Amino acid sequence: MKVESQAVIRVAHNSCPGTLSRIYLLGARRLPAWSAAAVLATCLALSAAAQSRRLDELLVEAERHIGQEQYAQAVATLERSRALAPRLPGIYKQLGYCHWKLGNFRQARLAFEKELELDPDAGYARYYLGRIHLTEGNPERAIALFESISRPEGLDLDYQLGTAYLEAGRLDAAIACLERAVRAAPGLQQARNSLVRAYGLAGRGDDARRELDRARELSARAQQSIRDLGQLENLLKANKPEQGAAIARDLARSDDPDLLVNVGMLLGR
Repeated sequence: MKVESQAVIRVAHNSCPGTLSRIYLLGARRLPAWSAAAVLATCLALSAAAQSRRLDELLVEAERHIGQEQYAQAVATLERSRALAPRLPGIYKQLGYCHWKLGNFRQARLAFEKELELDPDAGYARYYLGRIHLTEGNPERAIALFESISRPEGLDLDYQLGTAYLEAGRLDAAIACLERAVRAAPGLQQARNSLVRAYGLAGRGDDARRELDRARELSARAQQSIRDLGQLENLLKANKPEQGAAIARDLARSDDPDLLVNVGMLLGR
C-alpha cells in the first residue's frame, strides 16, 4: 500500500505541481492509497481548471493581436493555445487567417484543413481555402469550396465565386455572381473590374463600357469621400462641429458601409 500511495502521489505532483501536491509529498508520504488517489483526482481537477483559464487568456490575447493587425504575434499566441487544446475548433481558423494575412499560404492551408477536420461545417475555413486555391491558379477547386458554404454571412462570396467562375471560363455563371456582388456592395471596385472583364470576354461590349464608366465614377467619388473624411476630422479636431456638420450630412448619404462606419467613428469621438 505504501509503494502504491507514493506512486500515485508522484503522479499527482507531476500533474499539478502546486501547493496541495507538495504538502502531501513533504508531510504525508504514508497516506493510504485511497487518500493518495483522492489527491491525484483533486490535483487533476485543479490542473484542468488552471489550463482552461490559461487557454482563455491566450485566446483573448490572440484576439487583441489580430484586432491590432499584429499577425506574427497572434500566430505565436495561437500556437501556445494549440498546445493546450489541440482538438479545439476555432483555434485553427484564427491561425489560418493570420498565416493568410502574412502571406504564408502553405501554413494557412494546413490550418484551415485542420479546422475542417474538427468542424466539417466551418464555412470560414472553406472560404479561405477557396481563396488560396484561386490565388494558386486552381479555380475549379476554389469553386467547389465556395459552392459548399451553406452560411455565407459576412463573406464576399459572390465576388470570390464570380472571380473563380471567370478564371475557369464559365462566363454566364461569373456574370451572374458578379452582378449580385456589385448590387450588394456598389463600392466594391474589384467586383466591378471583374464584371467589366467578364462582359468583355462574353462579347457584351455595351455592358462592359457602361460598367467601366460606372467604375470610374465610383472611383472618383471614393477619392472625394476620402478627402471629405480628412476635412471632417480636421474640423472636429479644431472644435468646429458646425462647419463639419454639413460635410457629415453629405457623407451620410453614401451607400458605402465602410464610409458610414468611419463617419460614425469620427462623430462619436
